[in-house]
Amino acid sequence: MRYQALWRRIIEELAIELKQAANQEKARIASVMLSTCQDVYQLHSVPLLSAKLDSLCMEPFRPLDLPHLHQMMKEEAQYSFSAEIDHVIMDVLSERFPEGIRVYRNPEGKPLAFTAGLLLYKETVSLIERLFPGLLDVVFPKEIKRLQRMTLEEADTYYHLRASASPHDYSYSYHELIGVIMKELITHHSVGMRFVIVTAYEETNEVLRKAGYRTRGLPDRIREQVLQGAEAVIHEQDRRGINFVDQILDLIHFAPESSENRSPNFELTEKEVKTAIALISDMEALAQTSLAGKLSCSGYQLQQQLRRIFLDPPPFPLNSNNLDLLKLYAESPQLTVEMAAAQLHMSRATYYRLRKETLLNLKDVLTRKSN
Repeated sequence: MRYQALWRRIIEELAIELKQAANQEKARIASVMLSTCQDVYQLHSVPLLSAKLDSLCMEPFRPLDLPHLHQMMKEEAQYSFSAEIDHVIMDVLSERFPEGIRVYRNPEGKPLAFTAGLLLYKETVSLIERLFPGLLDVVFPKEIKRLQRMTLEEADTYYHLRASASPHDYSYSYHELIGVIMKELITHHSVGMRFVIVTAYEETNEVLRKAGYRTRGLPDRIREQVLQGAEAVIHEQDRRGINFVDQILDLIHFAPESSENRSPNFELTEKEVKTAIALISDMEALAQTSLAGKLSCSGYQLQQQLRRIFLDPPPFPLNSNNLDLLKLYAESPQLTVEMAAAQLHMSRATYYRLRKETLLNLKDVLTRKSN
C-alpha cells in the first residue's frame, strides 16, 4: 500500500510538470512516466521501458540510414507479412515520405532501431492501396472515401507500417530497443491522433491489448490474398481531441493496481453520476442511490467522495476536462448530448469520448482506498 501511495504521488507530481512543460520537455517527462509502468509493458516477463527511457530518443531519417534499415528487416523477416513488400515500402518512404521514418542511433551514429508509418491522406492512402489492395477498405469501411480525399493538413490518422531493432549492439538489450520504439510511437506518432496498426505478431498483440487498444479481426479473404494468410488483427486507439497530458495519463491509467486498490467489476453510468451529484448535500438521499449501492458506502462517505472531485486540481486521474463535464452535470443535469457538447465547445464525437474517459476516471477515484 505504501508503494502504491508513493507511485501515485510520483505520477501526480509528474503530471503537474507535464502540463506546464514545453514540447520537447513534455516528451522527456512522458518517458519518465511511462518507465514507471514496467509491469504493464513486457515481453516474456521482461520489462520494455527502461528507467533511462527519457534519454533514448529517435531522430529523423537520413539517406545513409537506409542500408542499415534494410539489414534490420532481413534479420527480423519472421515478423513481416511480406519481406519483399517491406523492402519496397522502405525504399518508397525514404524517397517520397522520409518524414515517416524515425531512427534510433548509437553514439557512433549507427542505426539500431526504427519506426516507419504514414499519416493517412490522399497520396499515402493511394500508396498503401497499391501495396495492400483492399486492406484499407476493411480497416476503415466507413471512412475510406473520406481518407482518399483528405489533404495532409486534414490528416488525423497515423498508420503504422513497420518497426525493427538490431539485436547486435552490446550497449543495449533487444528489449530495451523495443521499448524505445514503443515510446516513439506513443510520444511522437499518436499525440492527438488516431493510431492504427495491423499485426500478426502475438507479443505485439498482447502489449497493445494491455495498453487499451481496441482490437478487431480481419476477413479471411484479406488475410489470404493480402497478408500471406497471417492471423493478423487490427489495433486502434483514437486520441483525436485528447491533449498530450491526458493521453499519457490515460496510458498510465492501465497500470495494474494492487489487490487492495483494484476497482470492483462494475461500470458507472452518466445517469447514476448525475443523480448522485444532484443530491450531494443530502446524505440520506445519497445513501439510497444506486451509486452508493455499487460502492457499498454510506451517504456520508459518498458525500465526502463527491466533494473531493470538485477540488482544483481534481484528484488523479481526473483532469480539468473531466472536471468541466462534472461541473456541467451539477449545474445543468437535464442538458441533452447536443446541448452539453455545445456548452463545452466540442463536437458530439469529442463529447462522447470525454464522457467515457470521465466515467472511467471517476470510477478510479471513487473506488480507490484512501492512503
